[in-house]
Amino acid sequence: MRILSRFLIAWLITSVFVLLFSCTPQRRLERLQSRHAYLFNQVSDTIRIQDTVNVMIPGTAVDTFFAVRDLHDTVYFAKDNLHVKAYVYNDTLYLEAKTDTIFKTVTRELKVPVTKYVYSPKARDKLRWVYPIVVSVLLLVVYLLARHQLRSY
Repeated sequence: MRILSRFLIAWLITSVFVLLFSCTPQRRLERLQSRHAYLFNQVSDTIRIQDTVNVMIPGTAVDTFFAVRDLHDTVYFAKDNLHVKAYVYNDTLYLEAKTDTIFKTVTRELKVPVTKYVYSPKARDKLRWVYPIVVSVLLLVVYLLARHQLRSY
């Protein structure tokens, strides 16, 4: 009886270690893919990445003058981000032109091709992890029944 119980305990501890420390799912999938490539369908896909960049267009300022005798009032010009002020002081025409600084957001889209593999498991593959557990439970039940019958003698 002691040999049977030691064997069963050792077997249970070994099976727990095997279940807990087996390969990760990623490694198992890689191994399956390398050994049985025909199970996988190669699918090419494109990932879109949006890259946003902030661009600053600096403003400019220009001053110029020339002599004009007929202009006697101040004139303002404005178009988009350019503002011009023209006025006469004594016998000189002054022009002041300024542009505002522009902050513009530029968005560009990058397309990156990616190859992935699609695996469709069969129904029996989904239940493969159940078998070791069922066997372990059955062995535990057999052990408990054998132990109970040996005590009854």
